[in-house]
Amino acid sequence: MKKLLTLILPALALTGAPVAADDAEGYYWQGMAKAHQGDREGAIADFSWAIKSKPDMVKAYYHRGHAQWGLGDREGAMADFNWAIKFKPDDAEGYYWRGRAKSMLRDFKGEMADCRRVLKFRPVDAKTYTLRGLAKNCLASSSAAADFIRAIEFKPVDAEGYYWRARARFALGDTEGADADGKMFIENIGG
Repeated sequence: MKKLLTLILPALALTGAPVAADDAEGYYWQGMAKAHQGDREGAIADFSWAIKSKPDMVKAYYHRGHAQWGLGDREGAMADFNWAIKFKPDDAEGYYWRGRAKSMLRDFKGEMADCRRVLKFRPVDAKTYTLRGLAKNCLASSSAAADFIRAIEFKPVDAEGYYWRARARFALGDTEGADADGKMFIENIGG
């Protein structure tokens, strides 16, 4: 039954069918549909209704946080990611998105701490190594390149990893390595 609802609710949300006031899943899917259509304000309102109906609905906090992020409300996004972590502290996704929000708030040490937590749950996550490498780069840490190297190891066609490693190598005076990574970035762009 739950699997059937998972298939039907998104379709109903796209039709604009009314949702019962206590239907957290209905509001969640309606919010997802609005977010997909680019209506972030509407999505935030629906995710808020879902949370009001079911205060521990972690996925609604994530997606409301994403919508707030998209509107430039970094503090609102941060609050939602904090709530998601409170309700589900073993989930790497909350730490990853909170780390990204911290990055936008220029809290690079906090960003690195959240990346460490993510890597405890997902030790081969290229995007988290890239994110942590960016934080280290902003703090002028010479170990930033090591994180970009790890990101590339786990996702060899990751153009972003090559781009950032090229920049880190250049900053360290390794122009030959930066040039090689620049070529790999160009080769993998769009990949």
